[in-house]
Amino acid sequence: MNFIRIYSQVYKSYKTMLKNVFRLFDVMIWPYIQFFSFILFIGYFSNGQPEALGIVVLGLMGWRLMHHMHLEVVSNFMDEYWSRCLAHLMISPLTKLEYIIGSAIGGLAKGIFVIIVFYILAHYLYGFEIENMANVLLGLAIISLFGIATGIICLGVSYIYNEDVFSSALVVPDILVLLAGVYYPVSIFPGVLKDIAYLLPATYGFEMLRNEPVSLAVAAALLAAWLGASWLILIWCYDYARKTGKLTKFG
Repeated sequence: MNFIRIYSQVYKSYKTMLKNVFRLFDVMIWPYIQFFSFILFIGYFSNGQPEALGIVVLGLMGWRLMHHMHLEVVSNFMDEYWSRCLAHLMISPLTKLEYIIGSAIGGLAKGIFVIIVFYILAHYLYGFEIENMANVLLGLAIISLFGIATGIICLGVSYIYNEDVFSSALVVPDILVLLAGVYYPVSIFPGVLKDIAYLLPATYGFEMLRNEPVSLAVAAALLAAWLGASWLILIWCYDYARKTGKLTKFG
């Protein structure tokens, strides 16, 4: 593992963000539109109850972190495709693991920045405080690692289906956080849907954000299974695309 090559992906994420309005707005504009739209809505209907506002603020933090961790893994690859530089990426000494780690660090930096701004806004405008910092940090860690796993899966599928996957990759984290109970307990779901939700590590992460009792052993086992499966899917998709010639047509 070469740390310079890992850093190259982090640096690329940073420079791309500065030069791409969509990427810049994804950190500097849209999160706060989402923040105020949800906070003002829940503040009105809950009469400003601190508990309700706190649940929404923490849910938004997890949501945006999942979004950035997932999307960064896929978007760095999309950038190479759209700039017609994918062939250069494929023949470079950069390994898949180095690419994923570098992309994840870039996504983590964006996610942390947004979370800090969320906290500052919620604290000074609504008096929001984090009561159990350890639970919140662990919950966010689970959510972020799950975002990496889903990003790796989308990256693998993109080897086969090319740009058809890129647009759908944008909505995957949003669908999953809603299924994982971003603001609400998944116990309100119908039976089958609830069972599916408890197969997502993010469900346990969001429960930890709400300070609900969680089996860390189950959460860790599911997270390990998702990360392991995502890596196997990535390798299989890459080998399949290479053997069928899809990879050579990609760039």
